[in-house]
Amino acid sequence: MQNHTIQQLLQAQFQLRLSTNEHYSMRAFAKDLKLSPSQLSLVLAGKRGLSRTRAQLIAESLNLTALEKEVFLNQVELTYARSHSARAAAKHNLLELDTKKHMLMSHEQAFHVFSEWHHFAILQVMKLNRYDEFCEMEGEASFLTRVLNLRAEEVLTAISRLSELSLIVKSPKGHFHQAIPGVVLSQEGVQTSAFKKYKKQLTQKAFNEMDHHDRNENSAEAILFNISTQDFPLLKEELKLFSIKMKEKYQREGEQGAHVVALTQQLHEITRISGIDS
Repeated sequence: MQNHTIQQLLQAQFQLRLSTNEHYSMRAFAKDLKLSPSQLSLVLAGKRGLSRTRAQLIAESLNLTALEKEVFLNQVELTYARSHSARAAAKHNLLELDTKKHMLMSHEQAFHVFSEWHHFAILQVMKLNRYDEFCEMEGEASFLTRVLNLRAEEVLTAISRLSELSLIVKSPKGHFHQAIPGVVLSQEGVQTSAFKKYKKQLTQKAFNEMDHHDRNENSAEAILFNISTQDFPLLKEELKLFSIKMKEKYQREGEQGAHVVALTQQLHEITRISGIDS
């Protein structure tokens, strides 16, 4: 984990929001941080400090993970604390946090991996039975670009991220493969918004592919029914268990794996009725 200045941390958060909303502005960012635009401008210019209380409010406003919040608050202490002992303690804390980097993914890279569907799709394609053969014929990046209908730069960027996170390694044949078969990526340190984005993207991808594959290779079911409020958690859990069961039953790797499929499920309330408890 690389420690940055307060200004760099705030700029990174602003850029993250701007990447998902091109109309997002510094004025909107200041409002989200509960600062005036002039206050934010002074902080970013290094002309105004932050108290720990103010830093805690900003950390809450940014919806930081526990790890990010620790880094942010200690960086504020290191930068703005008046006593030498407080600054020394903050520096020590940051060094300790830095030692955790080998156990946790880089947040920025992890956010992209968890929020953009094609990273997981690439990991799955790498398990196909003729992957090395196709890579030899077309080139690895070209093959992934074609079968997943991605842009070349998306594939190259994704491979770079997966490699940096040690999720893929090069085989003796010179092609990438998943570093640890069946690896489960930890969600620790990754914002919920990343998973929401991933699910939305994968659902949209599945919807788009309905018109491009044979009907025998697709299945789309949609039903409406009434449900009581207390049954919502039970239904969500059953759907989750169903997905896990289907993957465990039909997952094929190596010589048996010939296709990558997306099993997507959506449970949405389509009525907006308040005051109903049952």
